[in-house]
Amino acid sequence: MNVIVCMKQVPDTETLIKVKPDGSGIVTDDIKYVMNVYCEFAVEESLRIKEKQGGASILVTMGPARAVEALRTGLAMGSDRSIHLNDPAFEGADGYATAKALAEAIKKDSARVAISGYTDKTGDVAKNEELAKNRATAVRDALKAAGIAESGIEMRPPLFVEQGAGGGDAEARRVEISKL
Repeated sequence: MNVIVCMKQVPDTETLIKVKPDGSGIVTDDIKYVMNVYCEFAVEESLRIKEKQGGASILVTMGPARAVEALRTGLAMGSDRSIHLNDPAFEGADGYATAKALAEAIKKDSARVAISGYTDKTGDVAKNEELAKNRATAVRDALKAAGIAESGIEMRPPLFVEQGAGGGDAEARRVEISKL
């Protein structure tokens, strides 16, 4: 079972926090940021679950570039991979917007599909097999560009359609995507 840990980076508890003179936020100069201590507990629990039941411990966070430090801490603890949502559009997001963005990332990461390229045995079989693999790879790359995690994409060996099968070239020169 895969366990997804939504985590957050926060100022270190030993950091002296100062409010900006205009009251619009905190002064961020010289602040040391760390993984939220409750997120550390969640990462530790995900690792215990992974050890007992198998699967992966996956970290996800939304924040500026510095949030990578917290993700690295979780990976160093033993998590398998991480997802970092970092876009200027997320700046100032409230809790609802943050939850929606994290949920979408988790959905995309959780997608599992199998891709099969088809071809026929007319002519050079090795060349046809290569063409089928290339078509399937192009579909895989498009899915990755759309945000589907590569770990959720299973590439299957090319399948051969008998020459003269109904559908002709279209039947043989296609890619099939199956949801797992």
